Amino acid sequence: MKILITGASTYGVKNLGDDAMLLTLVQQIKELIPNSEIVFICRHPSEKYDLEFGFRSIKNFDHNKREESIGRYFYGFNKGDKNEHSLKLINEFKDADLLILGGNLFMEISDNSLMRGVSAYSTLMTTIAKLFGVDIVLYGLNVVSQIKSQTTINHCKYVISNASRISLREKNALDNIYRLGIQPSNAKICGDPAWGIEVKPELNLSKSILKRNKIDLDD
Repeated sequence: MKILITGASTYGVKNLGDDAMLLTLVQQIKELIPNSEIVFICRHPSEKYDLEFGFRSIKNFDHNKREESIGRYFYGFNKGDKNEHSLKLINEFKDADLLILGGNLFMEISDNSLMRGVSAYSTLMTTIAKLFGVDIVLYGLNVVSQIKSQTTINHCKYVISNASRISLREKNALDNIYRLGIQPSNAKICGDPAWGIEVKPELNLSKSILKRNKIDLDD
């Protein structure tokens, strides 16, 4: 299988908890589907991440810096934007089997609107997957507070209705979805994926993470 992974507000953003969730996901995929090809869609593709996690990363639709995104649509959708990254990303969907959207996909840290914001990104990736007939799974979904914006509510309903499976971090997340009048029958509370991480003594990743954060363990 060819599996695409992306997070609208998580994964690859220099957050240890997010990296732990991502590593747990990758470890699970490799255990269940040993010969799978994993492509990580992120803001900043990194050879270092590729080596540590054992996947291939490509550029998403985010601007490289927050300042570049102010007053603009996603990168590639503004007049004058380069579109090489867009063409490469679209090409990955052509032979993909699965798109995994992870984390808090409907955050309202900024206004969600047309081609702007966290939930708009989730909606865009869902739409591309639908166009290419790629199955969609929501992994470790969290909705930490009640969604207020009608635009975000519409995005939430759209993405959830098109997902074949949904795993959630906590009961509160499911309650906040229920409050929107959404009753997904394919959702299951599985806990925070970060707690499922397998740390092996020979795994250099665990040592490098500890070293980067100046955590010194005798054994």
